[in-house]
Amino acid sequence: MKYVSGCLFVVMLFFTAPADAGEGERNISVDVDADPPVVPAEVRSSIARAQKFLKAAQGQDGLIGGGTGQTALGTLALMVDGSMPGYGPYGKEVAKGMKFILAQAKPSGLIAREGKDQGGVMYHHGLSTLCLAEIWGMTGDPEVRPVLKRAVELIVRCQNSEGGWRYNPTPVEADLSVTVIQIVALRASQNAGIAVPKKTIENAVAYVKRLHHEKSGGGFGYRRGGKSGPPRSAAGVISLQLCGEYECEEAGKGLEYLWKLSSDFKKIGRFEFYFHYYAMQSMYQSRDSKKWREWYPKACARLMSMQGKDGRIGSRPYQTAMAVLAMGLPYRYLPIYQR
Repeated sequence: MKYVSGCLFVVMLFFTAPADAGEGERNISVDVDADPPVVPAEVRSSIARAQKFLKAAQGQDGLIGGGTGQTALGTLALMVDGSMPGYGPYGKEVAKGMKFILAQAKPSGLIAREGKDQGGVMYHHGLSTLCLAEIWGMTGDPEVRPVLKRAVELIVRCQNSEGGWRYNPTPVEADLSVTVIQIVALRASQNAGIAVPKKTIENAVAYVKRLHHEKSGGGFGYRRGGKSGPPRSAAGVISLQLCGEYECEEAGKGLEYLWKLSSDFKKIGRFEFYFHYYAMQSMYQSRDSKKWREWYPKACARLMSMQGKDGRIGSRPYQTAMAVLAMGLPYRYLPIYQR
């Protein structure tokens, strides 16, 4: 079974566009399957402006956006077109982000700030694990590996009996939004050479498949018994794809569900950035070049229409980072964007 990694993120907040956003969507033409990949000039420009915003949003300690998980996401966004710790146009900022994440690591393996990253500790932990896995895989930095290994071991320990994960580092409950982040972190870590038990992945796949709802359009629910919805359906599809389940019935019908939404992205509404990032990768991993060729420029146009004059996309740094990672997928500098 072939595994690939991906960078995914969810913070359950309402999207509010900045007052100076809204230049209107535009038509973008691009050969997204070109090798080497071609990112359209206007998309490159949008990404560059957004990265400058993220750089300005970073504190002296490396923090971006107020949380460890957001810092991990922002750091990955600064790496999307080739920067690494100490290397490239954002090498300094990436190094600062990495140092901040490492500083939050506990002996237990948990990566989160006590008393500050509350309300979703495993979101922060999963994203931080993902970021360190990508850095370790690209650089082999000896400071990163032991922290990454302990972080992976904690994820494995915290998987519940259903095969999923929830907000806190205890094997009690589960939901799709937390589960997908742990799956991605595990895949990225395994790709970087960190051992992950096969049973952990198998149980996670089984859990995600149980959230599929064929009768409500073929999408996925947030928890067992929940209704299908665009953001969680994108999360369900990419979860299965990242575990090698490209051809399973649940992933196929989930992709069909997502494709129907491409007629008007404005209708996504709540959690739109969450949706775009997951769905962009789902289409890329689907191997359907026709759908991907249509999806990428249209999704980019939607995201670019929400960019403010200061470069931010959305109202929060993490939303900007998600948009950068989605639009920058064809760069394929990060292992997370490899098929």
